[in-house]
Amino acid sequence: EEIQQEIAQEEPTLSGPNPFTEEEETPVAQTIDVVADDGEHQQVILVGDIEDGTQTIEVANDFGGYTETEVKAVETSEGEKLVVPDAEGDATVVTVPEVPAEIAEIATEDTQVVNVVTASGEQQQIVIEGEPEHGEVTIDLVDEHGEVTTEEVKAIETDEGVKLVVPTDDGYVPVVVPEIPEEIQQEIIEEQPVEPLEGNNFMTKDQFRNWISQRYEDKLSELEKEEKMLEDEEAAKASHVKQLEDCIEQAANKFGYYGVYEQPPHYQNAVDWVENDCLANQWQPESPPDHLMLRR
Repeated sequence: EEIQQEIAQEEPTLSGPNPFTEEEETPVAQTIDVVADDGEHQQVILVGDIEDGTQTIEVANDFGGYTETEVKAVETSEGEKLVVPDAEGDATVVTVPEVPAEIAEIATEDTQVVNVVTASGEQQQIVIEGEPEHGEVTIDLVDEHGEVTTEEVKAIETDEGVKLVVPTDDGYVPVVVPEIPEEIQQEIIEEQPVEPLEGNNFMTKDQFRNWISQRYEDKLSELEKEEKMLEDEEAAKASHVKQLEDCIEQAANKFGYYGVYEQPPHYQNAVDWVENDCLANQWQPESPPDHLMLRR
């Protein structure tokens, strides 16, 4: 009986999480404090990853909300570099360091990362988890080597978000942690890339489809561009047909008042005018080697 009891206790239970599933990392909302040359501050929120050399961002506007736009971006060894324009059309290049793996692995929906610029112009990455309690909040400071230091700092809740005073090597830096709208949070979650689940054999059909799709992102982009070129060329051909019909109509009106149209020089004059004057001012037919549709 004792052995039977021991066997019963050691028998694995079938309840609980699927042992073959792997819990996906929660996407971390990243906010960047962009400082222009004139000292003007601008907060932007990253949405998703770089695609085709562009990064989607949400920019705080003057109406208390955010405006979505795409900016040029490139991955570097230092992190993601963005070219962020301001209202005057000037651009500021900012570097967004990667979130340390130890932070990403334990991130929750309440985790936010704010990248601010210190007095010396260096980027300081600050990780905020949860809401302020008793006028304080716990933050993680990430240095240039990815090392994490935990601090308790003063926090004040305002209409703009939670205001913190963060200690850095260059002194104290004021930081605003914005209240990210729910629709932007949802967009960040939807844009989270799906990584292959290593070490297990379970994946949903949507995850599998997205995984396959990621492999062909560049090919799909090329095909979409080619399709757009074909559509533009088809539209141009239709326009050329209309232009030629208009030229024929104009030639008939311009040279058709002599009465005997079929006798020279009236017919030849009309043809010469169509080819040398009317069409010459509008377009020239492409040679076959340069013609995309004929190559196909």
